[in-house]
Amino acid sequence: MDPSSHKFYHKDHVDANKLYDTYTGAGADKKHTDELLFFPMKLIFSEVKSGRLRGSTLIDHSVGPVIFHLLPLCKYFKDITILELNEHCVKVLQKWLNKEEDALDWSHAAKIVAELEGNR
Repeated sequence: MDPSSHKFYHKDHVDANKLYDTYTGAGADKKHTDELLFFPMKLIFSEVKSGRLRGSTLIDHSVGPVIFHLLPLCKYFKDITILELNEHCVKVLQKWLNKEEDALDWSHAAKIVAELEGNR
């Protein structure tokens, strides 16, 4: 295999929209969202609710510009720092933070957290 065909994500950008659409977006295949979205969020919520996972600062280093796994933690950590692989990932998250029109929509993940908390 030609090593020049490999991507180096610290230099090359992660295709955030493709990652989102394929695995974690509201329209992604249910088998992906159950395994990659709902299951981790359920485990994380269980840990914070039990009191075993708490603190004032959380540092996250995820692959690509994803935040769904942080949603169950927002109420339990005062400061969350997200480290990203490259500038493209930072820009994608900045769009979400600024509520820009073309930002990734994580409302379906927020609904999962609300259901786990017993809210609607």
